[in-house]
Amino acid sequence: MKYSANCLLNRKEKFNLKLCINTELNTTNRNGINYPIIYGIGYEIKNKKAFWCNKFLNKGPDMLARSARHFSDGGNIQIYDPLSHKLTIGPFSYVSDFVKDCLSLPRKSLLRYFSTSPEQEPVHFVDNLLETFKFMYDHQSPLETYFINNKPKIYSKQLDGSWKEED
Repeated sequence: MKYSANCLLNRKEKFNLKLCINTELNTTNRNGINYPIIYGIGYEIKNKKAFWCNKFLNKGPDMLARSARHFSDGGNIQIYDPLSHKLTIGPFSYVSDFVKDCLSLPRKSLLRYFSTSPEQEPVHFVDNLLETFKFMYDHQSPLETYFINNKPKIYSKQLDGSWKEED
């Protein structure tokens, strides 16, 4: 039986997803290279509907700072509080010595060295990476140039779905 990614979408049943591991069920093969069928799926609690979440046009506020944070030694953290509808990016720093060199690397090299699966990356992967490196180059000491007075960046979600930075 061929697995269909639509099996999680448009379900009438209620479900409580605690952990979802997709191995070969989420794999398709194109020209000898394995690709995921689903790059992202979300579940909206209010409407109790699953939906594709890999094609959001709006990825939320301050995407460059959020991306640059992955180059810090802070590890992964939860930045969105669904109860207050606030997204908080706490102050962080990183070693920026390598950034200037990365900005001049060929696109193929960036893809090769910064992706765990270069053949499967979406077309915008390298562009996003270069934008992140540009942000890091512009803010080589983010604790001084971006997080003024060591204050976090806090954004609240508005009723219309937009984000507003708090003072």
